[in-house]
Amino acid sequence: MSDFLVSSIGLSGAPRMAVYRAQEELAIAQKEVVTGRYADVGLSLGVSVSRTISMRGQLSNTEKLISANTAIAQRFETMQAVLETVAQTGDALKASIIANGASDVSMRVNRQGGESAIGQLIGALNTSFGSRSLFSGAAADQPAMRSPVSTDFATSSAKTAIEAAWTGLLAGRQPNQVTGAELTNFLDTQFETLFNDANWEADWSQASDGAIDNRIGDTETIQTSRSANEAAFRGLMKSYVMISALNPEELGDEARQVLTRRTLETLDKGLTDLNTMRTEIGGYQERVKLANENLENRAKILEVSVAEIEEVDVYEASTRVTNLRNLLETSYAVTARISRMSILNYL
Repeated sequence: MSDFLVSSIGLSGAPRMAVYRAQEELAIAQKEVVTGRYADVGLSLGVSVSRTISMRGQLSNTEKLISANTAIAQRFETMQAVLETVAQTGDALKASIIANGASDVSMRVNRQGGESAIGQLIGALNTSFGSRSLFSGAAADQPAMRSPVSTDFATSSAKTAIEAAWTGLLAGRQPNQVTGAELTNFLDTQFETLFNDANWEADWSQASDGAIDNRIGDTETIQTSRSANEAAFRGLMKSYVMISALNPEELGDEARQVLTRRTLETLDKGLTDLNTMRTEIGGYQERVKLANENLENRAKILEVSVAEIEEVDVYEASTRVTNLRNLLETSYAVTARISRMSILNYL
């Protein structure tokens, strides 16, 4: 015969432990009902949890790419809007030059239009998206155009160089004494030199010729910046300066014809180059759109795959919550009755 020890503490301790276990299981079940997935994925799945970890890593990378591509798409939209405004300004000046003819009043109007277009183009090239300049090439942390040009073109070194070249051509003469042949030679030599690489970078632009490339897919990258040094912008600026800074209303008839013709030729070439640039950017926009569609489809597949592994049966979990609550209520009642019992009652 063996001894069997009985005490009040022993009688009340066992139900309390059952209550604690039921409370822990209830907390787990309630969490699974709310989240729809295992409370402890690693414990529930065991070694197969490595699959969901891998898929969640892929999903996270995919979502980051989608977010980055959305920002790139917005950048391109801003760029296209700016370039459309630049094109409209150039088209308007071209139409004005063609319609106005070569009278004193017309040349004065053309000069004023060119001056306005210079300021508009400088402002457009300094456009930024967020904290990054759109037309600074790889140097996106700074404005595309140099501060003197941006602040006050009339007092900038670029304007000083133009005036010096023009004064050299006049050599003390009046503008109406410049012949058509002399103006043609000037435009092909001294004036052209003002916009070559060295002088453009010294007086006008601080943009980089390099470009920023961004990854839009697993292996696909595209160029997401443009440079103020590109031929389109230089051509437009050259035509604007040509019609505004060379005293057009003071020239003789022959020189006016030369200036008007050369301005239109240069402006037309600049607008053609600009439209080519806009088309290229449009192609990049389409590639970003397609890349994001593919990434979004991949993200959906990964989300479904992870859910199939990690998700619990919410109905079953809800039923478990109900059963555990009932069990706890019963346990509370039993524990309360046992706590009022004493071994003395049985001696």
